[in-house]
Amino acid sequence: MSTENTTDKEIKLKPRKHPVLWQAYKTWYEWSELCKRHTLRISAIERGASTYSIAFEQSVLDTIKYVTVGGRKRTTLGYFEKVLHEQGEAVGPIYQWLCGIKGINAQLASKLLALIDDIEESPTISSLWRYAGYAVVNGRREYPRKGEKLHYNKELKSVVWQVGDSFIRQHTPLYTDFYYVVKAEYQGRFPEPVCTECDTPISQCANKKGHEKMRRYTRAHIDNMSRRRMAKLFLSHLWLKWREFEGLPVSAPYAFSVAGHSIEHMIPPP
Repeated sequence: MSTENTTDKEIKLKPRKHPVLWQAYKTWYEWSELCKRHTLRISAIERGASTYSIAFEQSVLDTIKYVTVGGRKRTTLGYFEKVLHEQGEAVGPIYQWLCGIKGINAQLASKLLALIDDIEESPTISSLWRYAGYAVVNGRREYPRKGEKLHYNKELKSVVWQVGDSFIRQHTPLYTDFYYVVKAEYQGRFPEPVCTECDTPISQCANKKGHEKMRRYTRAHIDNMSRRRMAKLFLSHLWLKWREFEGLPVSAPYAFSVAGHSIEHMIPPP
């Protein structure tokens, strides 16, 4: 029997600048998912898609739905949301700046700050784009590849997409203006989808039926491209303002060209 001394592997823990904000975000998310799961089960039972006991599911939901804090009964999700907002506000002025943008509520602002955590770790705008999953690598957007480590935070990417969707639904000034300008630019450059196999407009494709799934610059594709550009503009503004508030070095805001012109317009943050 070997008597050699064995040593435990050194555990490297990533320190967080705002650990309680992260814990508040994870707790709120986990609790909201738990409530959603039981609500969906009840819905499935009611429409005859499940044989589970509706009485049991309802009792579980009633049990986890409320919490007593300081002698007062309140909804559990409402309490965790309050904690999340308090921790987001504690980060500093960047929280108020985010909440001042139409389309971003306290919940979205807190989630963004929790997921990014420390803006000092993103020395450039492009590094924040990369971390959020909005960078272009080798001329293409990043996406999950089988067997490869993900180089971006997929939760953050999802939240930024939610922010962009909220901008469009609420017609947020500056960002939706930018979105429609970019969308019109793409539509002007690509008036019809392009067959990726033939590398020609779809009307000139030699095998339209066979290449039906090989189309680029469809309406949906152009919309997603425009949303990505808007998301990158927002992230550049978030990077700029957050670093300004923290007293960190900054570079110029994100620039873009309109309708293929060489003149670039600098867009300052709201």
